[in-house]
Amino acid sequence: MARLVTGYGENYYPVGKIVGVRGIKGEMVVQHTMGKNPVLEQWEVVFIEERPQSFIPYFILSIEPSRVDEFWLQVDEIHSREQALPLVHKQLYLPEKEFRKRAPHSPLQLLGYEIRPQAPDHPQVLGVVEEIVQAPTQLILKTHYQQKEILIPLNEQTWLGTDARLRHVYVQLPEGLLDVYL
Repeated sequence: MARLVTGYGENYYPVGKIVGVRGIKGEMVVQHTMGKNPVLEQWEVVFIEERPQSFIPYFILSIEPSRVDEFWLQVDEIHSREQALPLVHKQLYLPEKEFRKRAPHSPLQLLGYEIRPQAPDHPQVLGVVEEIVQAPTQLILKTHYQQKEILIPLNEQTWLGTDARLRHVYVQLPEGLLDVYL
């Protein structure tokens, strides 16, 4: 699950999780959620959530893609395997502006967008994308409507389009979906 978090007056977007350590010099293996072709060049800093709501900046020494959904990350101050191991399973974040620049193809771009159903019998705005669950065959958007948590599947049949300028995502809700929750 990926959610937008706020800390120090700024929105932070999740970009991945440290899943292992490579070698003896503290290089970390990061499984990222930045979508296809993330912009890794000239990336200077990443924030690691060492404790809840604690975004510690780490300056990047090197970053190298290893697979389509992974990269290797070497940061300043981490120079051994022993120093890197406590960071395994920790989440990496970027401030919103930097995330939008570095991950233009990530589905997490939809965090914070208004969900607008395209059916006349539904409200104009269903809610705001609070969280995104990446299931194998589709995305699932989490929002709140009438004080109830609603999960909306996002796939080829339900996703009608987006308007990045207005920060809207347009959906065709499956028949009876709101009735299940309300």
